[in-house]
Amino acid sequence: MRPQVLFLLRDNKYTFMEKYRIVTKEHRVKWGWSEISVLADNLTLEDANYTLDVFKDQGRTNLEIQKYLLNSNRLGRDPDLH
Repeated sequence: MRPQVLFLLRDNKYTFMEKYRIVTKEHRVKWGWSEISVLADNLTLEDANYTLDVFKDQGRTNLEIQKYLLNSNRLGRDPDLH
């Protein structure tokens, strides 16, 4: 198991956490577009792997795990920008 990763940027001002989501992709060849549906969000890697196994046991297909960075300092304004 790998612990959560914290990235500290610009003098420890911004903290980013590595999170994962489970998505399903459906490609419509006739119309030429893809549809992405989020099934689970804001998961750790261990939780994402476990949830993916549960969905696969239920018979769901075309599932994948996507990684994204969650900014923990999202609320409020940034005085450096104003």
